[in-house]
Amino acid sequence: MMLSYSAFQKSMASWLVSNGQEELLHWYAANAKNNLKILHALERCAAMIIQAIGHFKLGTNISPRDHPTGIFIHPSGTEHHIKDHLNILRKVYGDSQGKILKI
Repeated sequence: MMLSYSAFQKSMASWLVSNGQEELLHWYAANAKNNLKILHALERCAAMIIQAIGHFKLGTNISPRDHPTGIFIHPSGTEHHIKDHLNILRKVYGDSQGKILKI
């Protein structure tokens, strides 16, 4: 597989997975190691995506389940304090208990 450095220069942002093919890892070391537009991710799976989000400053790079500040990140991207959501859930917990639900 021949890779062209000019193809990566024109791209907005790219990352190389931590367990990339040996040939691609050699290309990265020789051609793109100092290019800030190309990230060689150290993490695996979804953690790699979160690492890339932080590296390219696309958003918070802390997983919602690992967020130490008590911030809940809604799927729409908005951030809310977890206590607000817990208070809402406490109010509605059990409100449908004993009712027959039809689907």
